[in-house]
Amino acid sequence: MELTRAPQSWKTEFARRAAWERADRERFHDEQRKKQKQEQEQNRIEEQAELMLLGTVLASETKIETFTVRLDQYDTATVGALMENSRLLEQVRERIDEMLLDAHVLPDGRRVFRTRDGKQVFDEHGQEVDAETVHPDTIDPRRPFWETFKAELDERERLLQERTQLHDYQDRLDQARERVRQGNITERDLDDLGADLDQAMPASVRRALDRQAGKEPAVDRDSPQSSSPSLSEGDIEPVERRASRASLIPPI
Repeated sequence: MELTRAPQSWKTEFARRAAWERADRERFHDEQRKKQKQEQEQNRIEEQAELMLLGTVLASETKIETFTVRLDQYDTATVGALMENSRLLEQVRERIDEMLLDAHVLPDGRRVFRTRDGKQVFDEHGQEVDAETVHPDTIDPRRPFWETFKAELDERERLLQERTQLHDYQDRLDQARERVRQGNITERDLDDLGADLDQAMPASVRRALDRQAGKEPAVDRDSPQSSSPSLSEGDIEPVERRASRASLIPPI
C-alpha cells in the first residue's frame, strides 16, 4: 500500500510553527538568564551597601568599654609574661656563668668546651678551636660539655627574642588604646584591632591569659621553659674553684 504524502503547505506550516516554538523557548531562557543576572547584581549592590553601612557605624559605649577591658587584660598578661621572661633569663644567665667558671681555660683566656664524643672543641662564642690549639683529650671530661653550654646559649637567645616580641606587643596595645581614645571609632575598627591583637599575640601572653582565666595550660616537656638543662657531675666544679675564677668571667 502506498503512503499518502502530506501536502507541501502542511509541511511548511509545521516547520514554521516549530521555528516559532524554538524562538519562544530561546526568548524565555534569555529572559530567565537576564532576570537571574539582574538579581545577582542587585544582591551584590545590597551586600556592598550593607558592608559600607557596617563600616561607618560608630561603636557603642558598651562595645568600647568591653574592648577597653580586653586591652587591660592583654596588658596585664603581657606584664606577667615579661616578669616570667626576666625570671627565666636570670636563671639561664646564672647557669651560663656557672659553666664558664667550670670551663677549661686557654692561655689567651678563652673558655672552651669539648663535645660529648670527644672529637671537637668550641669556645664560649661558638667558634670551633683546632686541635693544635687545644686537643679534646686534654680537657677534663668532668667539665661542662659543649652541647650543654650550647643549649643554654640557645635558650638565652630564645628568651631575648621573646622579650623583644613582648615589648613590640606592648606597643601594639598602646597604639590600639590610643586609637580608642581618639574617638569616632567604628565597630569594624574595633573588630579589626581585636583581630590584629589576637593574631600578633605572643605564645607567652596567651599562656598568661589562660592563667588569668583559671585555665591550667598543658606542660610541654620538650619546651625550654618547662625544664632547664640538667647538669651532670662532670658539669659541676667545687665552689672554691668557681669563686676563684669569678672575676675572670667575660661579659655575656
